[in-house]
Amino acid sequence: MSDEINSYAPNFTNKVVESINDISIKSLSDVYKAFKQTSEDFYKIKFMDDDLILPIDAKKAQQRHPAILQKYNIPSEARLETEL
Repeated sequence: MSDEINSYAPNFTNKVVESINDISIKSLSDVYKAFKQTSEDFYKIKFMDDDLILPIDAKKAQQRHPAILQKYNIPSEARLETEL
């Protein structure tokens, strides 16, 4: 979702995320876990078929998080079903 925190990254739209901080992404629950588990200064997002990495300042992203949810009318951070 577009926001000031990622406004410099239009070349990364419509790409498939391969990993976040070296955590392999296979499902949306993996994305949630990767963002929650990081202790680094930046989220390093790697995309399939692309050598470029999208760095996002973790502290700024966490600060913008509530505003982004509100901007896009997202009532809850996550709604992950229990895996069967």
